[in-house]
Amino acid sequence: MKEMFSQIGPLQLAQVIVKFWNECFILFLLASMLIGRQDDKRYQVVNSRAVLLTKELTLYYLSVLIYNLSDIFYLAFSGREGRIAHYHIRIGSFMYYASSMGITLFILRVIRKYIADKHGLKRLRRAMIAFQVMQYMLFALLLSTPFTKIFYHITSDNRYERSWGFPIWHLTTVVTYAFILCVTVLEWDRIYNFLGKAVITASGFQLIALMISYYTNNNLNSTMASFSALILFTLHEQNKKDSFIRSIQELEKTRIELAESKYQLEQSKNQLLIAQIQPHFINNSLMTLCARSRDYPEVYEGLKYFSMYLRSHFDILGEAYTITFEQEMDNIEAYLTLERMNYKDKLQVDYNIECDDFTVPALSIQPLVENAVRHGISRENGGTVGISSFRKDGYIIIEVKDDGTGDRPYIEDTKERRGVGLENIIKRFDLVCGGRVELMKVPYGTLARITIKEKSGDEEHDNAFG
Repeated sequence: MKEMFSQIGPLQLAQVIVKFWNECFILFLLASMLIGRQDDKRYQVVNSRAVLLTKELTLYYLSVLIYNLSDIFYLAFSGREGRIAHYHIRIGSFMYYASSMGITLFILRVIRKYIADKHGLKRLRRAMIAFQVMQYMLFALLLSTPFTKIFYHITSDNRYERSWGFPIWHLTTVVTYAFILCVTVLEWDRIYNFLGKAVITASGFQLIALMISYYTNNNLNSTMASFSALILFTLHEQNKKDSFIRSIQELEKTRIELAESKYQLEQSKNQLLIAQIQPHFINNSLMTLCARSRDYPEVYEGLKYFSMYLRSHFDILGEAYTITFEQEMDNIEAYLTLERMNYKDKLQVDYNIECDDFTVPALSIQPLVENAVRHGISRENGGTVGISSFRKDGYIIIEVKDDGTGDRPYIEDTKERRGVGLENIIKRFDLVCGGRVELMKVPYGTLARITIKEKSGDEEHDNAFG
């Protein structure tokens, strides 16, 4: 090894070191892409599509890796004697041409697959096939080069030299890259932005390198390929992140649309149910019973509030998505009046309403009050239910609290307390007004807190589904 370094000279040694670090860098990119392909399988669960060009770039990096390795072979063994140098120079020269063709075929395949085939451009597809066939013909000539010396030959002192057929390979490759760039520019509106940038980067760098190497005899092809590999990796990672964000946004949009559809379906079911049970008949019957029970004050009061309770529910379920907080409180007060008749003086209600000029999903707070009474108030010892509303830091806060003296077998675990009814309330607040519902233990009881961000009148109207 020391003998080899002493013979190749300082300039060539510096080039070998640079190429070696290029190889390490390309190996890192290749490993990242291979790991990324595994991540794509998990990503497809979210997006049902693989990230664009992951497979193709993996093959591209492999070609660039071989491209750089062939340069290292040439720099390290050019002009040296011996059997090892003899084989390394010949293997390196062949790999150089083969990997260069691999990069060209990679770009042609991308153009054909993602532009011609995807958009049904038959003429472009035929042109791409023609260029691919030309590359395969060049590869056939390359296979014969060690015997025919068409593109290059190796001198007796193990040095690479171009042959008479080198301009054929060079001109064909230059024309191919120029055609690819023209197609990409002309079809820019049809293709994905990341795809266009990737094709221009890969083909543009290679075209520049080919022109410089032809007129100056300085081989910058593998170096330019390494630069383009870095840029392509950066573009791919950015596209991967953007695609994932878009997929999450699409999933969230789909979730909201499904929730809206479900909510509207429930509304239709409510309207059908109300039509079937004939609310006017029930209301008229209750009013008749109220008129006949005026001599019995307790019965009269119970029937009156029960009639109000049912009528408000029928009106809301049949028509409204949202109602004013004041309307919701009327329903709650009717319900609590009926419950006081059951609990007598043992049920106390503490109102602390500082604001009511906002809307809420219909019948969304009353179930929380019913839960507080049912699970927080003891029939033997009684208890207190507190209802409050206030503004704080741009939010409207609504709280329903009980003093915790009743039987609540599911409060030990918040998830257990979240039955179907509570989950429905949580979803409705989130869907209709972007509100958040929390259920928590507090000293001497349980607290249900609703937090709604303040909105303008127009925003509230838009959130009400019409």
